[in-house]
Amino acid sequence: MSDRVTELAIEALRWSYDKYDTDKSTGHTREYWYTQRLAQLVVEECISVMGRKGLKDHFEMELNDD
Repeated sequence: MSDRVTELAIEALRWSYDKYDTDKSTGHTREYWYTQRLAQLVVEECISVMGRKGLKDHFEMELNDD
């Protein structure tokens, strides 16, 4: 794995433990929060490299503006 992917995975892991500990009422597992956060971080990283239009074109999808 690249160093950057490892950094994103560690960030997602730390965040998922905090989220799970503070928000257990949702019924989601820590693993759920980890995958959600990692996906978000990877997409944000792609946007920073490819730009919004590049990402939209690459995945042939619409992006939310939120």
